[in-house]
Amino acid sequence: MSDTRNETCEGWVGRYLFGRIEDLEGLIDRINGDDVDDGDEAQEELDEFALSMELRTTMVVQISTGGPGDQFEIAVVNNGHGWELDADKATYRFLDWFDGATRTTDDPAVMAYLANMVERMSY
Repeated sequence: MSDTRNETCEGWVGRYLFGRIEDLEGLIDRINGDDVDDGDEAQEELDEFALSMELRTTMVVQISTGGPGDQFEIAVVNNGHGWELDADKATYRFLDWFDGATRTTDDPAVMAYLANMVERMSY
Protein backbone atom coordinates (compact mmCIF):
# COMPACT_ATOMS: atom_id res chain seq x y z
CA MET A 1 0.00 0.00 0.00
CA SER A 2 1.36 3.41 -0.93
CA ASP A 3 1.81 6.23 1.55
CA THR A 4 -0.42 9.14 0.45
CA ARG A 5 0.03 11.40 3.49
CA ASN A 6 2.45 13.72 1.67
CA GLU A 7 0.71 13.58 -1.70
CA THR A 8 -0.46 16.90 -3.15
CA CYS A 9 -3.92 17.64 -4.48
CA GLU A 10 -2.51 17.25 -8.00
CA GLY A 11 -1.81 13.63 -7.11
CA TRP A 12 -5.30 13.07 -5.71
CA VAL A 13 -7.46 14.92 -8.22
CA GLY A 14 -7.51 12.24 -10.92
CA ARG A 15 -8.62 9.49 -8.54
CA TYR A 16 -11.28 11.69 -6.93
CA LEU A 17 -12.68 12.81 -10.28
CA PHE A 18 -12.78 9.20 -11.50
CA GLY A 19 -14.66 8.17 -8.35
CA ARG A 20 -17.18 11.00 -8.71
CA ILE A 21 -17.76 10.08 -12.36
CA GLU A 22 -18.33 6.44 -11.41
CA ASP A 23 -20.84 7.48 -8.73
CA LEU A 24 -22.75 9.73 -11.15
CA GLU A 25 -22.77 7.15 -13.94
CA GLY A 26 -24.16 4.55 -11.55
CA LEU A 27 -26.94 6.87 -10.35
CA ILE A 28 -27.87 7.94 -13.88
CA ASP A 29 -27.92 4.32 -15.06
CA ARG A 30 -30.28 3.45 -12.21
CA ILE A 31 -32.53 6.45 -12.99
CA ASN A 32 -32.75 5.36 -16.64
CA GLY A 33 -33.22 1.69 -15.75
CA ASP A 34 -36.37 -0.42 -15.81
CA ASP A 35 -36.90 -0.59 -12.02
CA VAL A 36 -39.07 2.45 -11.25
CA ASP A 37 -38.64 2.20 -7.47
CA ASP A 38 -34.85 1.95 -7.78
CA GLY A 39 -34.90 4.85 -10.26
CA ASP A 40 -36.85 7.00 -7.80
CA GLU A 41 -34.39 6.12 -5.02
CA ALA A 42 -31.45 6.90 -7.31
CA GLN A 43 -33.02 10.27 -8.19
CA GLU A 44 -33.24 11.11 -4.48
CA GLU A 45 -29.58 10.13 -4.07
CA LEU A 46 -28.65 12.29 -7.06
CA ASP A 47 -30.59 15.23 -5.58
CA GLU A 48 -28.54 14.85 -2.38
CA PHE A 49 -25.20 14.18 -4.15
CA ALA A 50 -23.98 17.77 -3.80
CA LEU A 51 -23.17 19.25 -0.41
CA SER A 52 -24.32 22.66 -1.66
CA MET A 53 -24.86 24.69 -4.80
CA GLU A 54 -23.88 28.30 -5.27
CA LEU A 55 -24.54 30.66 -8.13
CA ARG A 56 -21.51 32.83 -8.70
CA THR A 57 -20.78 35.55 -11.17
CA THR A 58 -17.25 35.82 -12.49
CA MET A 59 -15.78 39.04 -13.80
CA VAL A 60 -13.22 38.40 -16.54
CA VAL A 61 -10.73 41.18 -17.25
CA GLN A 62 -8.91 40.44 -20.49
CA ILE A 63 -5.49 42.00 -20.64
CA SER A 64 -4.62 40.64 -24.09
CA THR A 65 -6.05 38.20 -26.63
CA GLY A 66 -4.74 35.55 -28.92
CA GLY A 67 -1.27 34.17 -29.19
CA PRO A 68 -0.76 34.44 -26.19
CA GLY A 69 -3.63 36.00 -24.26
CA ASP A 70 -3.97 36.63 -20.57
CA GLN A 71 -6.73 37.59 -18.18
CA PHE A 72 -7.76 37.90 -14.56
CA GLU A 73 -10.93 36.30 -13.21
CA ILE A 74 -12.61 36.96 -9.88
CA ALA A 75 -15.99 36.28 -8.29
CA VAL A 76 -18.26 39.30 -7.91
CA VAL A 77 -21.66 39.82 -6.34
CA ASN A 78 -24.38 42.40 -6.84
CA ASN A 79 -25.06 43.90 -3.41
CA GLY A 80 -28.21 45.71 -4.58
CA HIS A 81 -26.39 48.99 -5.11
CA GLY A 82 -23.71 47.80 -7.51
CA TRP A 83 -21.06 45.15 -7.83
CA GLU A 84 -18.32 44.22 -5.37
CA LEU A 85 -15.60 41.60 -5.11
CA ASP A 86 -16.77 38.31 -3.61
CA ALA A 87 -13.36 36.70 -3.18
CA ASP A 88 -10.01 37.41 -1.61
CA LYS A 89 -8.05 35.82 -4.47
CA ALA A 90 -8.13 36.09 -8.25
CA THR A 91 -7.27 33.64 -11.00
CA TYR A 92 -4.74 34.62 -13.63
CA ARG A 93 -4.99 32.71 -16.91
CA PHE A 94 -2.25 32.65 -19.52
CA LEU A 95 -3.70 31.22 -22.75
CA ASP A 96 -1.76 30.23 -25.81
CA TRP A 97 -3.31 28.71 -28.92
CA PHE A 98 -3.49 25.09 -27.73
CA ASP A 99 -2.39 25.39 -24.14
CA GLY A 100 -3.09 27.34 -21.01
CA ALA A 101 -1.97 27.73 -17.42
CA THR A 102 -3.54 29.29 -14.35
CA ARG A 103 -2.29 30.73 -11.10
CA THR A 104 -4.17 31.99 -8.08
CA THR A 105 -3.04 35.32 -6.66
CA ASP A 106 -3.92 37.63 -3.81
CA ASP A 107 -1.23 40.16 -4.75
CA PRO A 108 -2.29 43.58 -3.38
CA ALA A 109 -1.72 45.36 -6.72
CA VAL A 110 -3.85 42.83 -8.59
CA MET A 111 -6.61 42.92 -5.99
CA ALA A 112 -6.64 46.75 -5.96
CA TYR A 113 -6.81 46.80 -9.75
CA LEU A 114 -9.73 44.35 -9.82
CA ALA A 115 -11.54 46.22 -7.02
CA ASN A 116 -11.17 49.40 -9.08
CA MET A 117 -12.48 47.66 -12.20
CA VAL A 118 -15.53 46.22 -10.44
CA GLU A 119 -16.26 49.60 -8.86
CA ARG A 120 -16.14 51.26 -12.28
CA MET A 121 -18.42 48.51 -13.65
CA SER A 122 -21.06 49.55 -11.10
CA TYR A 123 -21.64 52.95 -12.69
